[in-house]
Amino acid sequence: MKKITSIIFLFSLLICSISFVSCTKKIGDRVDNELKGTWKMINIADIDSKEFTEWVFTDDAYYKIYTDSNGVETTLLAGEYKVKVKFVSRKFISFTNCGEYYNGEWFIDELSSKYLIVYRNYPGIEYFEFIKQ
Repeated sequence: MKKITSIIFLFSLLICSISFVSCTKKIGDRVDNELKGTWKMINIADIDSKEFTEWVFTDDAYYKIYTDSNGVETTLLAGEYKVKVKFVSRKFISFTNCGEYYNGEWFIDELSSKYLIVYRNYPGIEYFEFIKQ
């Protein structure tokens, strides 16, 4: 009887693990779809500035584009990104090949169809707000 109980427990544990991984993958796919597009960084220091920076997310590619006050665009970075989900509710953007400063995980604080807020601790807190273009 004890052996049957152990088998049932292990089987239940396996089913729960598979469900958790599946749920995490679905959340990651949803976040990745919401993230795709162009996000204009909000310059909190100078809201009326004609200069701005955009983060552009495509299928597994990332670009950081700077536009000066004359409307001239310059691609500052190009690399890859991947959305990661930890413990179902913690969402991250993991950058690679984007230079030492941007490489690593950025925590997604808020993501909607209009707003993106990300931050990380490198070496102090870095916090960026974006609006969807």
